[in-house]
Amino acid sequence: MDKDQDQEFDRFDGLKPYRQFRLGSRTIKATKATSLSTRRQVYRLHIERPTIFDYIPIAVVRRVLHRFVDIALPWAKTHWPEWFLPPTVILKRMKGYDDPDNLPDPEDMRTPEEKFEYEKQAYLRLRPVQGTAVPRIYGEAEYSGFRALVLSDVGGVTLHHLPCDTEVDDLKGKIEAAFRGLAACGVKHGDPETHNVILVDDFRHAIVVDFEYAEFVDTEWDTSPSKEDASACWHTYIETKAVLLESRRLSRMTPEKFAALRREEQNRAEAAALRLQAQRKHWFEEYKNSRGDEGVPYVD
Repeated sequence: MDKDQDQEFDRFDGLKPYRQFRLGSRTIKATKATSLSTRRQVYRLHIERPTIFDYIPIAVVRRVLHRFVDIALPWAKTHWPEWFLPPTVILKRMKGYDDPDNLPDPEDMRTPEEKFEYEKQAYLRLRPVQGTAVPRIYGEAEYSGFRALVLSDVGGVTLHHLPCDTEVDDLKGKIEAAFRGLAACGVKHGDPETHNVILVDDFRHAIVVDFEYAEFVDTEWDTSPSKEDASACWHTYIETKAVLLESRRLSRMTPEKFAALRREEQNRAEAAALRLQAQRKHWFEEYKNSRGDEGVPYVD
C-alpha cells in the first residue's frame, strides 16, 4: 500500500482500498479508490493512465493513434482490454471467508469461489447486452490478493436510493426491459433486490448488477424466471416507496394532528372488532339452530 495511503480511512471499509490491480499483462494504478457499498466489496477506481495512448506525451499523436485503433484494430480492445480502459472502473472483488457479510445462506451453500465464478460466467454470457442491460466486463483481475471483476462504471442511482418523490416515465417497463435482456441470454439473476437495479442516463434505462446468485436457464420471456425477478423487484420498489411516503406524511404532522389520527385509527379498530364479534355471534346462532342446541350459550 502506498505510504500516503496508510493513514487514510474510508467511511465504509476503514482503511482505504488499494489503488492498484493486475489485469492481464498490465499492473494498473489509480489516483483514487473508494468503497461503494457497506454490503459488498465493490470499489470505484480512477485510473492514472487508462489507455496505452496516455503514455504518449504528444496530444495530436495520441488522438491519431486512438482513431486508428478504433477503425482498423477494434479487436485489440477485446484481446488486450487492460490497455484500453475508461477513466474510471468498478472492481468487485471476491468475498473472503472472514468478510463480515460472508454469512451462510441456507438456500445457497455455494462457497465464495463458486459465487465469484457464477458471476463471472454470467457476465460473459451476457456480452450481447453489456452496456444496455448490464455493465461491461473488462476481465478478471488480481486485487489486494483476491480475484476481482473489472466492470464499467455505469454511474446512475439504484432503485433503493431513488428519492420516493421522483417520477420516472414507465419505470416498470424499464425494469422489465433490463430483465428481458437477461432472459434473452439465458441468465436468471436470482437476487432481484432494489440495490441491484441502477437507473442510468437520466433514468432512461435500467442496468442490472450483482450476479452472485445467477442461474443459467434457457426459456422464453413469458415462462422465464427473469420475468418473476422483474416483477419481484418492481413490487419491492412500490412497497418501499409507499412506506417512505407514509413515513414522510406522518413526520410532517403536528402533534395534535398525529394524536387525532391515532384516535381515529383506534376508533376504527374498535368498530371493526365489534363488527367481528357480532358476526361471530350471528354465525354461532345459525350453527346452534341448525343443530337444535338452543340452550347452549354463546361464549366469545
